[in-house]
Amino acid sequence: MRVYQGTIKRGGWLYNMRNDKKVKVPRLVRMHSNELEEIDSISAGDVCAMFGVDCSSMDSFTDGTVKYALTSMFVPAPVISLAVKPKQSAMFANFSKALQRFCKEDPTLQVAFNEKTKETVISGMGELHLEIYVERLKREYNVDCSVGNPNVNYRETIRKKANFNYLHKKQSGGQAVRRAPGTRWKRGR
Repeated sequence: MRVYQGTIKRGGWLYNMRNDKKVKVPRLVRMHSNELEEIDSISAGDVCAMFGVDCSSMDSFTDGTVKYALTSMFVPAPVISLAVKPKQSAMFANFSKALQRFCKEDPTLQVAFNEKTKETVISGMGELHLEIYVERLKREYNVDCSVGNPNVNYRETIRKKANFNYLHKKQSGGQAVRRAPGTRWKRGR
């Protein structure tokens, strides 16, 4: 998270402006590539990680006296979709838990269940984006998934008999005309 104004201290209280819940700050760390540095407080302009807080991307936190929230960012529409399902039905609980968490942390990832085709469809910003989430399902949640293109629900069909009267005349060119004796047949105009 980024602090825009004031100071956040470990053990202090914050208010989530999206759902008006009071949240205690259990742990603050400064991230350095693969290292975590424990810190007691963080001030305006700094970026830190906060553990143990239930929040989503673009949530605004205040001290409770101010009722301002930052505007949410523009999220473009997804450009590609994949149908995913766990290979073992016993892993469905972990599968749905993981997808909920991924949607919370990434607003560009969308998950939907298509009732007509009975498929879970994930949509995102590209093939690599979706492949990363499928790989994270396997690595972090031990859910091996089968992935494919989403099925299309075809709804059009012939419902009753229809009468018609039509004669199809097929003409592929013109009449055959002979030019001179002994020469080949040539098509006319």
